[in-house]
Amino acid sequence: MCRIRSLFAVTFCLAAAVPAAVTDTLAHKIDTHEIDARALADRETFTRVDLPIRVSGSPTGPLNLAFRAILADADLSVTMVDLPGARRRRDFIDGRIGIDCCLNPRWLRPGEDPADMHFSTAFYSLVEHYIFTPVLAGTPATREVLLEKRYATIAGYYFEGDEILTNRVTVRDWGDVVRVLTAGRADFAFINDLEYHWRRSHGTIPKTLKLGPVHDRYSVHVRLHDRYRDLLPAVNAAIDRLTESGRIAALIEEGVHHVPVPEHAVGHGPSLLN
Repeated sequence: MCRIRSLFAVTFCLAAAVPAAVTDTLAHKIDTHEIDARALADRETFTRVDLPIRVSGSPTGPLNLAFRAILADADLSVTMVDLPGARRRRDFIDGRIGIDCCLNPRWLRPGEDPADMHFSTAFYSLVEHYIFTPVLAGTPATREVLLEKRYATIAGYYFEGDEILTNRVTVRDWGDVVRVLTAGRADFAFINDLEYHWRRSHGTIPKTLKLGPVHDRYSVHVRLHDRYRDLLPAVNAAIDRLTESGRIAALIEEGVHHVPVPEHAVGHGPSLLN
């Protein structure tokens, strides 16, 4: 049976009626470490047979390794599509994407109906910081100071309380956030600790950019469109297994240190939106 479905978008096909001889599943390979973080990062299609479900997900970043492992452990056959944040949101609302990641229910915006979606149990927790250019480094992050400064943000992303920040430089992805800060086109942004340490580990955040105080703390979840609500128990069970085995934490740690930031995610392109 095949079913078609964006801080991640996916279309699914259930691999029911898979021949019994096809037993070399991705879940087994992950459990036995036959597939490591780099292999997960490079994989675009998770399927034992040619019956993929379409899912929105980036090929980059440690969290996305965990997401891919969850999909595999849940034994879902999916095809990943990498979409910008704003497009992911639109496609999820329209039902063109069935599953995305890695989100928190607090981030829902106008037009996103909670009745149309279902969130998995949390599988990781993040700490979000300010990140400053040298000009602002050491400056108290007060409302009065920040309202006067240029704020770099990603189209389609929501950061707690950022609706009051109107002096915006809107870009397409994290690489471009770093780029506009480094170029002096913006003064500050928000970034989670995992994204920051991954990019610092691979030299794509210059030392001139300074990590500031904590702005927010949140858990991340897999989100399923209502039409795929029957898959939620399988996704939650996969999260439970991978959490209890320590595999999610291990994959994320491996991703931070051993999966490089791809060239296209460094932020060289002319992708300023304003």
